[in-house]
Amino acid sequence: TSDWSSDVCSSDLGMFRKKQAVLFGKILECFGIEPCKERVDLFINLCLTIVLIHRSVPERLPFFVPEAAEETTRFQIDAVVNHLEKLRA
Repeated sequence: TSDWSSDVCSSDLGMFRKKQAVLFGKILECFGIEPCKERVDLFINLCLTIVLIHRSVPERLPFFVPEAAEETTRFQIDAVVNHLEKLRA
């Protein structure tokens, strides 16, 4: 199995990351949150973590409990939303 990142040139990855940061920064702005680099980076990682875990149970993460996958996703989303609400205050 090849590493997908070896197939992506660094300039393409850099452009993707810039566009990704703009998109997630605009999402934060929609919620009234100042999109500084640290917040945008954290928001990107939190959102992608939720998606990756949700989509990986149970096939790629067999030690996770599949019956709790939906509830886990809801919990993670609630935690992110609660964190974002604190940043608005």
